[in-house]
Amino acid sequence: MDGGRPGGDLRVRPGRLTESPEPEREPAPAPDGSIVFSRGRGDAADLWLLRADGSEERLTRGAGADRMAAVSPDGERVAYVRVRGRSRELRVLRLGGGEDRTVLSDPAPAYPVWSPDGSRLAFAGAGGRPGVWVTSVDGGYPNQASGRAARPVAWS
Repeated sequence: MDGGRPGGDLRVRPGRLTESPEPEREPAPAPDGSIVFSRGRGDAADLWLLRADGSEERLTRGAGADRMAAVSPDGERVAYVRVRGRSRELRVLRLGGGEDRTVLSDPAPAYPVWSPDGSRLAFAGAGGRPGVWVTSVDGGYPNQASGRAARPVAWS
């Protein structure tokens, strides 16, 4: 039904996309319409993929909470933060059953964002080293872009 509006009825009604009783947070949309999100409580939080057709896939299982996902511009990788107690790791997971590796753990990363070309990650520094940091996806030396804390971090 077009609701008598030019271009049709574009109103969106909010609704739940999953059926899990577990808490879900921090959705990260992918270019193909799928969504990567964190599901679970505390250290049991893992990353999940919700495909556009409604099917789900668990992406991570590990000690610690996997959170703050960001999907790469090409949709092939996910950057995320693994939190274990007081330590944090910036990690990159290749979607489709690939490599999951640590990029860096200092300064304590939070809220990663991909560069438009997918070669670098910007993130907020947490803990004793606040600010905005940039590193290559292969884990090169992180450079501090700003000493001021920023959330969310964004490329311009």
